[in-house]
Amino acid sequence: MITVITYLPGKYSKETRKNYIDMVDELIEKILKAPGEEIVHANHFVPVDEICHIGADTKTIYLYHSEEWSLEQKAEMTKAYDEKCQELFGGDKGMTIVIYKPHKKDEIAVGGVLEDA
Repeated sequence: MITVITYLPGKYSKETRKNYIDMVDELIEKILKAPGEEIVHANHFVPVDEICHIGADTKTIYLYHSEEWSLEQKAEMTKAYDEKCQELFGGDKGMTIVIYKPHKKDEIAVGGVLEDA
């Protein structure tokens, strides 16, 4: 399972936010996802007046995952995310951040059951 937590300034329209989430999913499907692996989202659209001036234009994704992704996969994902944000947001792209958070299978539980138990 890949858990995706996104932080996006809340200034964007509902359509732009949906396009952003779809774009993130497409990149994960293409570059990182293993066959049969699920993608779970927690999306945060933060009101601009509640974040610092740097965060007001920053697009961030945290990727929590149990699979070992190669450095090449991470580099490809990072570059593709930046390029797709440029396409989607144009001059309002701001800074893009991808944070990879790998974990062992015995460090996640789903439905009250430890994955590797």
